[in-house]
Amino acid sequence: MAKTTILTLRTICMSVRNARISAFSLIEIMIGLAIIGIGASMVMPRLLRRSPTIEWPALNQELNNILYFARQEAITTQKVHRLTFNKKKRSITVEAREGDTEKGVPKYVSVYSTYFTAEYEFPEQITLEWVKLGKKDLFDEHKGIAWCYVVPNGLVQDVSVKLVRDDRGAISSKVFNAAPFLGTFAEEEKL
Repeated sequence: MAKTTILTLRTICMSVRNARISAFSLIEIMIGLAIIGIGASMVMPRLLRRSPTIEWPALNQELNNILYFARQEAITTQKVHRLTFNKKKRSITVEAREGDTEKGVPKYVSVYSTYFTAEYEFPEQITLEWVKLGKKDLFDEHKGIAWCYVVPNGLVQDVSVKLVRDDRGAISSKVFNAAPFLGTFAEEEKL
């Protein structure tokens, strides 16, 4: 038994010495990395240049997220809040009423939160066409700024927001209406 074990070990050692281990050389690895790098340098600019497609349900969700945040802040702090739509900056900001100015005009300041962003900037292919209260375009009255107020009990002013998307020349638009009691934006149904 011992003799058989020694012969087996000797056979294993001899086969290990005679075996050639095949592997890639450093030069082969570097050539492979160079080919991958050249391919990536040709493809990446095309991928980075292409703007992401913004879907309408995703924009509706962003509007609802910021409106939900404004409602929660209004209810929690028992202060009037508002969504400020800025046509030029293509953004929405949540602001809280902080008293009045010397002339009796309400003063609003941006809300700061550690858990939620109080400002949303639309992607570059999205523009704010108008914000209407009834038939009145609020952008026309206030030089590209419009507001949607949220009172401390959570009710929301019933404004309509029209967004236009230019997806590489394919232009589409949607109107989102704020529901005062639900506190959400819903896509306007076409008749």
